[in-house]
Amino acid sequence: SRLFRLAKRPPAPSAVRVWPSEPCGALPCAARSASMERIAATSDEECAICFDAVSDCPELPCSCKVVYCNSCWNRSLAQSFRDIGHARCPTCRSPVGVDFDANTCRLVFSRSCHDEVERSVAEARRTRSVEATNRALSLVVDTREAAIQRLARQACPAQVRILARYGEAHPELLDIAGGRARACLSSVSSAELQGHIEALGGRCPDGVQGDQALELLCEVAGGWPTMASYW
Repeated sequence: SRLFRLAKRPPAPSAVRVWPSEPCGALPCAARSASMERIAATSDEECAICFDAVSDCPELPCSCKVVYCNSCWNRSLAQSFRDIGHARCPTCRSPVGVDFDANTCRLVFSRSCHDEVERSVAEARRTRSVEATNRALSLVVDTREAAIQRLARQACPAQVRILARYGEAHPELLDIAGGRARACLSSVSSAELQGHIEALGGRCPDGVQGDQALELLCEVAGGWPTMASYW
């Protein structure tokens, strides 16, 4: 029965924090592998964390045979990412590489290696020294920030497509944006307008100022809707 299966199933491990140490429930490798196989054999496609039925489970990059729903898997990776600067499998603790596929708008998981971070964290746990702790924290923060910047770059093309489709479906936004661009630039000096014109590859004749310079800038930029992307 379901109740019997849940009683036999070991509690789902949570994401590991840098300090103080590994959870006391962590199993040795051999026992952990056997536990994985037992969970897989009795899961009936239920998430090992929330026990809900799983219709679309993520493809795990590690050797684990545990079934997770997308929501629990993502939350577990996010928790370890916050704690130690990189994602780890909630069961085997192996590092997980996380990338964003802009074509499918889905996260892609792969095997990863963070030996330097792991060694630094292990040394901080072993020595408990302030110097080792600060070094580990600094490395965790740097690793986390680098991953955030990489994911932001990978997601940018998808964000642009989504915004472009939304703009095409709501053409009235272009007029609104154009009006705001004109209002914003109406207080800009003629010298600054001339600088913007030259930055966009145009040339401002001598004596062109005020509204004339503003209209020339609009022409060089390709229209007010395009201007709105600059201001």
